[in-house]
Amino acid sequence: MKPASSNPAGSIIIIDDDSSSDEEAKSNGRRRRGESLQACRYREAATRAKMPPRKVPPPGVLLGNVNAEAIQLTLKLQNGNRRDRSTKEIKLWCRERTVASTAVTKFLGKYYLDMKLIRSRERLRFAKACVACLHPYHGNRPTFDICDAMWRMLRALELDLEMSAASGVAEVFKYWHDEKIYCRHVRGIAMEVEKRIVNMHGVGGGKGEDTRG
Repeated sequence: MKPASSNPAGSIIIIDDDSSSDEEAKSNGRRRRGESLQACRYREAATRAKMPPRKVPPPGVLLGNVNAEAIQLTLKLQNGNRRDRSTKEIKLWCRERTVASTAVTKFLGKYYLDMKLIRSRERLRFAKACVACLHPYHGNRPTFDICDAMWRMLRALELDLEMSAASGVAEVFKYWHDEKIYCRHVRGIAMEVEKRIVNMHGVGGGKGEDTRG
């Protein structure tokens, strides 16, 4: 904040110095080298999704809201997956996946700090729906926004061993090492999910067993 300055009339005017915040906003909005405009926008949206919500409802209301919206979003992902896989029209597939990734990113923005409130059954259904969106379709790889949103959701859900096996998330790990499918940023998130599952295998199976399964 700059020092106060006085005008000819004698009244005092306080001038806020927002230069630092402006510079920070500009730096956050810069595109990285080799990053497309769409990738930059989704990266910024995903970064904002980490921020806590401004208004927090009472615990009972929050619990109901999180689970209700999780159920709705799961059904939306499942319905979209059934619709677009019933046809070979790639445009429809891309449109359905883009809508799904946007909805998932918005959900993370609202409930990133409250993911543990999702009940076990809904958490598993939610994870299965996200995993289904990560599978290629007629040889077409998922786009950046889809991969980024779904892997962020799977990381936020913090699946245990039983849920990870039931959701089939291990089946899509074979894709993240391919640079043609995932950029470095998304591969990093996928590796975090895989590392957590591998560590849980190590704790449950002991040192003498192969944790890679």
